[in-house]
Amino acid sequence: MAAEHDSILRSERARFEERMEAAREEHRAEVERVKNRERNRETAGQQVAFNEALKKAGKNCLLF
Repeated sequence: MAAEHDSILRSERARFEERMEAAREEHRAEVERVKNRERNRETAGQQVAFNEALKKAGKNCLLF
């Protein structure tokens, strides 16, 4: 009886640990997605600023 109980406990613990590892991996993946979104947003902002600077420089060149 005790051996059967221990076996069930080990089995449940293994399933729990597998679920925890899957949750950790899902969390890591979500953190990476958020970081990528932030990097993309920063890059887009830099691109907009660069385009505006080019446009302004182009206007200044036309004045001379």
